[in-house]
Amino acid sequence: MALVFVFLGVSIFVHELGHFLLARKRGLKVDRFSIGFGPRIWGWKGKDGTDYRVSLLPLGGYVSLPQMADMEAIEGEASVPREKLPPLSFTDKLCVLLAGAGFNFIFAVLIATVLWIAGQPVSPETETTTIGYVVPRMHPQGDGRAVPSPAFEAGLKPGDKILAVDGSPVTRFSEITNYIMTGTGRAPDGRPQTVLTIDRDGKKSDVDVFPVLIQINPVSGDAVRRVGISPAQMLEVGRVLPGSPAEKAGLRVGDKILALDGKPLYHALPLLEKTGKGSPVQLRLENAEKLWDVTLTPQAIPITQPLAQLYLKDAKEGALSLFPSTDVGGLCVFSVENETYFSHISTNAPATLLSVNGAPAKTPQAFVDAVNAQTEKPVTLVFQNEGKDISIELPAGTSARIAPITVSAAGIEFSRATQIVHRSPYAQISDVFVITWRTLASLVSPSSDVGVSMLSGPVGILRVYHQLLSADFRLVLWFTVLLNVNLGILNLLPLPVLDGGHILFAFIEKLRRRPLPLNAMAWINGTFMLMLLGMILYVTFFDSRRWQGENRAENIALERSRYYIAPSFDKPPADTP
Repeated sequence: MALVFVFLGVSIFVHELGHFLLARKRGLKVDRFSIGFGPRIWGWKGKDGTDYRVSLLPLGGYVSLPQMADMEAIEGEASVPREKLPPLSFTDKLCVLLAGAGFNFIFAVLIATVLWIAGQPVSPETETTTIGYVVPRMHPQGDGRAVPSPAFEAGLKPGDKILAVDGSPVTRFSEITNYIMTGTGRAPDGRPQTVLTIDRDGKKSDVDVFPVLIQINPVSGDAVRRVGISPAQMLEVGRVLPGSPAEKAGLRVGDKILALDGKPLYHALPLLEKTGKGSPVQLRLENAEKLWDVTLTPQAIPITQPLAQLYLKDAKEGALSLFPSTDVGGLCVFSVENETYFSHISTNAPATLLSVNGAPAKTPQAFVDAVNAQTEKPVTLVFQNEGKDISIELPAGTSARIAPITVSAAGIEFSRATQIVHRSPYAQISDVFVITWRTLASLVSPSSDVGVSMLSGPVGILRVYHQLLSADFRLVLWFTVLLNVNLGILNLLPLPVLDGGHILFAFIEKLRRRPLPLNAMAWINGTFMLMLLGMILYVTFFDSRRWQGENRAENIALERSRYYIAPSFDKPPADTP
């Protein structure tokens, strides 16, 4: 965790160092060099008379320059009154004010150069613009009903190559996702709209797609535009399970799957969907030696420990599975296999069973007994999910039993190796500039669905650093490039308190040929500082909610993971423990 604070602190330090060095170079009086705001918690007095300190609130930093502006309300009292110090030229002000962002940009270039040499780990899927899978149905925010995905309705197909989003060329799938999310297009009826330029079989065309808002964090309420597409995957066999149909058919690690039932295959999901139904599949494979076809007949295997499973009348497969959650002290939904009745339940948040036919059922056996007690009558289940109670009535003939979840599978696991790319510093930084400007444009556009609450403050930045440190140090370097470019751009915005605001005031003073009134400047800077702190607190509140939602999702996934078992083709699945 200490390293997390170091990386964030270094980026702030670099910015303030730029102001400090240029101020010294131009002969300005420097009272304080502070990392953070508020009371001093550690520091020293330099021989040059400057108070070097670390302050209580880690919300940024400042270099106190009495000759630049009256900032005593924010930075504390100056050692020498401004009126007793020599006035600054317009050039002095401009150089010092631009130095902070300039140093951030220089630092970003240096880190980007290191990353260019070392290489950046990426998923191969993010480096393509080819659609691998079109999601058939999605659940828009605020509506539990599943609806056809925007991409499905627009007629997009696997294999389509996306060339541009709303006229902006794209070269990677991460850009496609970001451009759709920050889009500001609206249809005449008010729906979000985006135009995808695609290449299908060598023919270029524009396709109107109407994204829906998909909730990505149930606690913070964050929802973003999505259209329901996934990138094409490199379908290379990474493992063949012993005793599986794939092993018996002679598949080996490194084989590449090109087609499913005679049609090009761009994503693993169509294969998993078909094998999951137990249907035989014909695959076309390729390796360094040959190109051949093989037919696989999937085999049913258990993938979980025994769970409480619900079966609709005459159904051979479970419609709903529940597990005993230690967090809630009762049964929670493990998975939903049939959305006909359970489409309003979100498995991204705990869905706790409250009652079966009006009576509580806290254990798997109690649930099975309660459901099977009246198979000739409808069964009413009540769940608590995302802060609301959901009542579901199931038809007569519904039954339950304790059994593992079984799936039909061919025994293939695909390679998930990362790819190392060496992007030039120019490419890295220009990418960040584009993302930042698009985000800022979305924030101020009334037609977008991006709000201030979706921004990240100090808490969010620290969390991202912590996550990346546990993954790969090179990702930390990438995020440091992004953070420094963002710090540079945001500080140059023409708002009071920020460097850009001071630059704006310097231009106004030059045009009017006399200083702006000190009292007015102090009032404006003080007011905007309070507004800035208020916005940071507002963003921090949503950061903490976002953190809470992510932790909750991680805890749910961890609880469920304990019930999964390693797939094995050695013996047929048992229906009961």
